[in-house]
Amino acid sequence: MSSKSLSLLARDKLERKLELLRHQKINLKQAKQIFQSLGLQEEYLDLVLEGFKFDASELIDYVFDWAWGSHPGKKQDDPTMNTASKVLRDVFYACDADFSGTADKSELAEMLRRYLALAQQWGLPHILEEVNEETVQDFFAEANVDGDDSLSIDEFISHAMLTFQSAVRANRSERRRPSVKNAFSASKAMTGTLDDAVEVAIDDWYMNYWELTGQEQFSLLTQTLSNWSCDSSSGMAIDVTKLKSFFVQVRESYLDNAYHNFQHALSTLHLAFKLVQGSAVTEKLTKQARCALAIGALCHDIGHRGFNNAFEVVSQSDLALRYNDKSPLENHHCARAFEIAIRGPEESRIFHGWKPEKFSSVRKHMVGAILATDMAFHSDKVKKLSTLAELPDDEFFLTELLLHAADIGHTISPLENNLRWGAAVQAEFSAQVSAERSLGVPVSSFMEGMDDPVKAAKSQIGFFDFVITPMFAPLFSLCPDLEQAKKNLAENRAEQVRIAESGAKPAKDSSNISKKSGLSV
Repeated sequence: MSSKSLSLLARDKLERKLELLRHQKINLKQAKQIFQSLGLQEEYLDLVLEGFKFDASELIDYVFDWAWGSHPGKKQDDPTMNTASKVLRDVFYACDADFSGTADKSELAEMLRRYLALAQQWGLPHILEEVNEETVQDFFAEANVDGDDSLSIDEFISHAMLTFQSAVRANRSERRRPSVKNAFSASKAMTGTLDDAVEVAIDDWYMNYWELTGQEQFSLLTQTLSNWSCDSSSGMAIDVTKLKSFFVQVRESYLDNAYHNFQHALSTLHLAFKLVQGSAVTEKLTKQARCALAIGALCHDIGHRGFNNAFEVVSQSDLALRYNDKSPLENHHCARAFEIAIRGPEESRIFHGWKPEKFSSVRKHMVGAILATDMAFHSDKVKKLSTLAELPDDEFFLTELLLHAADIGHTISPLENNLRWGAAVQAEFSAQVSAERSLGVPVSSFMEGMDDPVKAAKSQIGFFDFVITPMFAPLFSLCPDLEQAKKNLAENRAEQVRIAESGAKPAKDSSNISKKSGLSV
């Protein structure tokens, strides 16, 4: 059984049918009927079901893991092998201390020790009978297909499974097979909690996004979710192992742009947290809305090419054609985020097991908020905001407003960060002008001349006066606790005025600003 054996329509119908059963009790006969309807081989039914009573939720999770596991199109021919694969992936991510996505020998040793402990606890066949320097060295040498100084997750799992298969065959002769109940326990063993990671100073307005370690980057997300109580809601439990894998997949999907890079995603997430904190709207937002805001901030520019929507349209890009010239970038960001979260590797499917109504709400908020980051809708938000006597209880408006404000929030960041982001924007402007000239399409005049400090400063002053201040001024009036952001905005504008009038360079060094961090994470 594999994802390729069903059409997308049939698969969606089946998923909905199974989800309706999730909170019911089912007996052995009903469980067999569900398995048979999926085309799972008869010879495995007794192996899986004999002697066990299921909650429907357990059975459905097991079916999903088996039928649509981490290797689409590959037949999952044994529950033991599926369990092993899940445990190995959990172990790998739990022991990947530096978030590099690879394992050195010391991390490998910890992975093998962790797996051995789980194998003993749940009756899984062993990869190694003993973990020591010699056995770790042998495993590393045999698994290291590309000959570098680390193992990828695929190298680790592939070699482990080869070793594991022989153990499974030997184990079968003794008729020692893990139960489904044990399989579920094993798959959840590495989940941890949102409070496990190292902390970052999320309450401060200043953060050096370019120098954060991989663990600190991830902590920015988990601390936000924890602060917003997104980890304590029935029907939308967050599995930290899946969240970590999702986080890595998202990070790798950002491109190496000067401005629209992963550090910008981290900045947007941090500023969204600060804006919620300063506007005191936490209670106006449901947990679904808060979760959507956090995940949406992380994903809101995923796959951005470094050019604006106008360029995508005039160049007749694949995104412009796919989305009919309507917010092509923002539509792409939304689609890519949910491709990872829903159709990506099994270990990255962060919404797996959620109640359908909770997922539907998060998706609706997240899609709306990301699409609303298109600057084409900026003036509409400004108009509505300027008429308000207080922030409304409209959580859709609030999530859209807060994500958009955080997206352009480098303007309310401390001066050092604002200068760095400003130089990054200018670098992308210059790159777009060059691309427009190469294609022979009209050049965006407001992007020209960014190598001239005075012209660049005047451009930023115009942005402050005609885009930023009209939105943030009424927000500051409605939210007195955003006083520090108001001071930051005033200082940032004053610095650009100083540069424009004196022709001097920025007061703080921004020479390295457009370069992406070289962190090995």
